[in-house]
Amino acid sequence: MRHCLSKSPIRTVVVPALSMFVMLSLAFAEEPGAEVKEPEPKPCAPSTFEWGAGLLSFRMNHYRGSDQYKNYFIPSPYFKYRSENLEAETSYVRGTLYKNDYLVLKLSFMVGLSVESDENRAREGMPDLGYMLETGPMLIVKLWESAGRAHLLTFESPVRYVFATDFTGVEPVGVLGLPYLNLTSLPRAYTLGWKSEFSVALMIGSRGYHDYFYTVPAKYARPERPEYHARGGYSGVQLAWILERRFGPVQLIPILRWDYLKRAAFEESPLVRTKHYFAVGLGSFYLF
Repeated sequence: MRHCLSKSPIRTVVVPALSMFVMLSLAFAEEPGAEVKEPEPKPCAPSTFEWGAGLLSFRMNHYRGSDQYKNYFIPSPYFKYRSENLEAETSYVRGTLYKNDYLVLKLSFMVGLSVESDENRAREGMPDLGYMLETGPMLIVKLWESAGRAHLLTFESPVRYVFATDFTGVEPVGVLGLPYLNLTSLPRAYTLGWKSEFSVALMIGSRGYHDYFYTVPAKYARPERPEYHARGGYSGVQLAWILERRFGPVQLIPILRWDYLKRAAFEESPLVRTKHYFAVGLGSFYLF
């Protein structure tokens, strides 16, 4: 995302008002027939596109709260498109709905992996968890930018409507809120050429969202897995760190993520076997 935001929210109100006052004063002061020049429009950032192919390899818990892990090795295409109003990468798409020098409102779309219950001890005999489709608005507020624009701190607050699918149908699941602080650092000599994004987030899920993952209906209850009905609310804290660097035609993207579920609304679910969720991965791509 291109960051070209002002350093103060006051500017979004005061500067336009003062500019309008000055322009009106000059207009009334002009002599008859005097030419008033229109301000030149701000040039748009050029669009960029990269594409290639490679491998996504990562290890993660089956789901948040599961004490079992799975390794994934997924051949994947790679693409990255950037324009003034659209961002698209292999794992997400974001379109800009509104922006000024201080705020950006986007529409985002993301996907998540499925879980087969016959591979998970806690969910044995229960329905599988489908692939997740998440979409919704995302507000981005600039908080701070370093003098050389090497570092940018933003507050970002996506609200996503979540759907599950097994490719035979689509089931509405619920709503997930993920307000977070994000620090972006551009490649510099002291970062050894790596771009970095580090975020700290709170997760808030609706009753339906938690119900999908953590409710145990009576018909699936067992002595070691009693009936349980999840409620909405606090869903844990999340820390994520994404790095990115290009070596000639090769793009490397290491990813680290940790979620902590202590005091989450579903903490007492028998499907929660651990309070920690870890994901570590590496995207390796060759760009054409």
